[in-house]
Amino acid sequence: MYVRRAAIITLWAVCLYSLGIGNAAAHPLGNFTINHLAQVRASATQLRLHYVLDIAEIPTFQIMHSSASWNGQAMRDWADAEAKLVAGGLSLQSNGVALPLQLQRVSARTRSGAGGLPILYWTGDFVAPLPPKSSVSLKDNVYADRRIGWKDVVLPGGADPTNGLRSYPNALIGSPRHNDAATFDAVAGRVVNAHVFSGDSSDAAGGASIVRASLLSDLVAREAQTPLWVLLTILAAFGLGALHGLEPGHGKALLAFTLVGARATFRQALILAAALTFAHTIAVLILGVVLTFATGFATERLFAWITLLSGVAVASIGARSLTAAVARAAHERHHAGLTPTAWNTRTTTSTVTGIRMRSPERHPCTFAARSLRP
Repeated sequence: MYVRRAAIITLWAVCLYSLGIGNAAAHPLGNFTINHLAQVRASATQLRLHYVLDIAEIPTFQIMHSSASWNGQAMRDWADAEAKLVAGGLSLQSNGVALPLQLQRVSARTRSGAGGLPILYWTGDFVAPLPPKSSVSLKDNVYADRRIGWKDVVLPGGADPTNGLRSYPNALIGSPRHNDAATFDAVAGRVVNAHVFSGDSSDAAGGASIVRASLLSDLVAREAQTPLWVLLTILAAFGLGALHGLEPGHGKALLAFTLVGARATFRQALILAAALTFAHTIAVLILGVVLTFATGFATERLFAWITLLSGVAVASIGARSLTAAVARAAHERHHAGLTPTAWNTRTTTSTVTGIRMRSPERHPCTFAARSLRP
């Protein structure tokens, strides 16, 4: 009965919390991110490159407030300037010779993000001359100083799971791609020997996961699998899921554990869900107010500090709860150990008087009372 009641309360709280933040959902990869996608296509004489930038709320805010008046013309001017930045940040070579990128078209638009803040979405199409037979290398150095977010290069035959950075799969949000380099051979318009990889030897901090998601994929993709190997893969999946649950960003899980541990009522669950929704929204609004007066305040270093402070806060709450539980258990053990001692003391005292007491209320033992009768 208790388990059923706790499950119902938790479900209601999570639903209310989810509904409350639905209209204020932040960028799935973080409010600080600038996300990249380079899609390459080859023809007999040309190399076509479609480049996409998905710029989250805070860098979008900084871009817009760097202009005296942000309007349609200001956005077009920014889009043209961004095209030059992207062309300068892409290193494209054929047989060791740099290929010049020529801009074909550019576009920019916005969509709604957290707290009503906009998100910039920029696309640019480039072409470059391509010899009939060439060995091509591509290195993406656009916004190379930014370490977090999605970065991918998609070659012919490859797949883009984000639909042009419009939607990010939940399974990959914890470990976003960070592919910023590619090599391939172009022969008469065909791409062969294609390789996409991260050109950063430090394996950028874009992935927040303790274990990269590709590890499980490698286990599943292994050839000649045996039943034992399948079982190990399933166990590994459970283990990776448990590790992922320890990472920051699992507010609903923390909410559920808090409610069940406290044996909360429906009213308490409603209050807690409303408080979390309010905190989520007000944090974005406060950050927006701060950025209004200091647009250069928010950088990726701030994201690292926020992550650290969040971890310290969660660890402090956990340590406090653990300390309280240990103290409560010690207190109960103390009382459990005190009862026999008190019993023995009173028994000894009562025996001297000829009546054995069997409880702190000093009710006389029936046998002793009968023995004392004349």
